[in-house]
Amino acid sequence: MTAIQTESRAAGQPANSVEHVLTLDCPEGPGIVHAVSGFLLEYGCDIIDNKQFGDRAEGHFFMRVHFASDGNESTLEQLRAG
Repeated sequence: MTAIQTESRAAGQPANSVEHVLTLDCPEGPGIVHAVSGFLLEYGCDIIDNKQFGDRAEGHFFMRVHFASDGNESTLEQLRAG
């Protein structure tokens, strides 16, 4: 998984929020979307947009999540560590 920080802010997001894009490429399996969204919720993040594709024939799953965090450096470090 890779998180990439972006510059812009979505409408309605607090002024200090920072937007990110998380890309995920992993083996297909149940519960991936739940695990990712639960992880982001645990750190107080807000999902702005989510795109996903599962290739069951190849057993592969792809996901792109655009989300906002509070912009706190310790939160960013925890997200990267997680």
